[in-house]
Formats: sequence, structure tokens, C-alpha cells
Amino acid sequence: MKQEDFKLEKGKPKWFERQADRGHAMLRGFCSACGSPLFLINKASEGAMILFAGSLDDPSWYAPSRDIFVKSAQPWDQMDPNLPKADGMPA
Repeated sequence: MKQEDFKLEKGKPKWFERQADRGHAMLRGFCSACGSPLFLINKASEGAMILFAGSLDDPSWYAPSRDIFVKSAQPWDQMDPNLPKADGMPA
């Protein structure tokens, strides 16, 4: 989603930054109270962020638009055959 469309209603996340395989920064935000992963900011995709579905109060409003990292998917992962697939993170 666009970072400008996101609003954290309370609390302040803890941040972890790591260099991605391609060399850019990856910022991961975690709940400062329990440590649950909340979102990811990929500095190669400026202005965008990835929300973890498990962090949503009501994940039913979200509909996936693509499957990523399918090359390393577990055999039990049942992906929607109608969605576009990418072996890794699309550029």
C-alpha cells in the first residue's frame, strides 16, 4: 500500500533495518509491546509499504494481488492459480 494512505492509530513501532540482497535498505516495523511483525518498508520501492495480514484487526478487507517468493513456497501453501507469480521480490 502507499505509505501516505497508512495511519498508525496508536503506539510507536520498533524498527529493524537490514540490507537486502540487492543492496537497498529494508525496514521492518514491530509492535513495541509484543514484538509482532507489523509492516515492511522496502527502500527500493519508495513510498510503498507491505502490511502483514496477521497484524490487521480485520484481514477480510484485504485481497492479495500477486504471489511472491513462490520458488521457496512450502508444498502445503495453496496459492490462488489466478494471481500473477514471482519467484522473488518483483523489481
